[in-house]
Amino acid sequence: MKQVFKEITVMKFWCWRMPRISKKKLELYINKLYRAEIKRLKLKTKKKGSRISPSSNQGSKVVDDCGRKCAVCSKKYDEDPRDFHIHHINGDRSMTITSNLILLCLSHHNKIHDDAKAKIRDYKVKHGVNTTRTSTKPKPKKPKMVTVTDALGRRVRVPIGKTKVITNFGRKIRVLKDSPWKL
Repeated sequence: MKQVFKEITVMKFWCWRMPRISKKKLELYINKLYRAEIKRLKLKTKKKGSRISPSSNQGSKVVDDCGRKCAVCSKKYDEDPRDFHIHHINGDRSMTITSNLILLCLSHHNKIHDDAKAKIRDYKVKHGVNTTRTSTKPKPKKPKMVTVTDALGRRVRVPIGKTKVITNFGRKIRVLKDSPWKL
């Protein structure tokens, strides 16, 4: 009886200590990232700026400005600092101004990016934005194959113009375009 009471008490205490999630803040950051990505799409900017990590002074300033807790769920930074990321609000990784940075726990950082990506994917489908990448390199041509009979009477498929060992004796033959070896 005492064990059951202790488990319930611990569970209530754990739930009481769970951070509260602000859905409004989460949606706010998702929408800010989404709007910035749509703006990049409309301007046809191919790539975001190259990643510039905030300096240690900027990082500590962001942590202090956010009250040493996640901006969405208020999870405390001091409990496990490795579980936190500094998020670029507008998604531009080259812009490390402290007004563009917030502190988020790992789960909310991933959720913001995943939800924004899903909204962008929906936008592209709805507005017919071409999502395929065009390559400037020509596709490699498949070699034309020829069926050849070797000295032992076996049939072997060999690409035209290539040399290939086709007997047990290690003898090589070269199959040319107008070869008498074709069947």
